[in-house]
Amino acid sequence: MTTSPLKVEDSQAQFEAWCKTVMSDDSDFCMEWGDYINLNVRLRWEAWKAARRAIVVDIASHTEFEIEHMISPEKDGYSTGWIDGRNYAASQVRAAGITVKGDSDGK
Repeated sequence: MTTSPLKVEDSQAQFEAWCKTVMSDDSDFCMEWGDYINLNVRLRWEAWKAARRAIVVDIASHTEFEIEHMISPEKDGYSTGWIDGRNYAASQVRAAGITVKGDSDGK
């Protein structure tokens, strides 16, 4: 099963879908200057983002230095592929609004 890469906007769309189940008026989701106009929606959005940031995912089990030194003739390209895969996974986790361990605000 192939899925599309996540975008930061996906988290906001998920938030709005959830929020619409507890709030009835679509006009509550109007934005101005990058923030929701409705205070209740804005506070829920800030709480949503904080809850996502509080989750910390540890993606890397090796440092780049360790991976680069795993290279052998049998594993040609392994380190580059591993690092690329890890970086892609990290970007997808960040797009969901979740912190990756080792990021500036991660643990």
